[in-house]
Amino acid sequence: MVKHSVEKREARLFKLWLRELVDPLVPSEMYNDCIAFASDTEACCAAVEWLPTANCRVVLFVISFLQLFTVSATY
Repeated sequence: MVKHSVEKREARLFKLWLRELVDPLVPSEMYNDCIAFASDTEACCAAVEWLPTANCRVVLFVISFLQLFTVSATY
């Protein structure tokens, strides 16, 4: 039970961090396209490459960071 509440708190903090960014990771002019690509893995990967350099780096870091949790969750 305690582990579950810690995970929820961490997820809430991560979502808060995303909401509080001065500039969103996905620029507003790309937002609708990114939502449309949500079910297409290849299109999502291409959309990440279209992001401004700094945004792309942050997104790739976040993905690799989250992969650490998915790998450890499978063991």
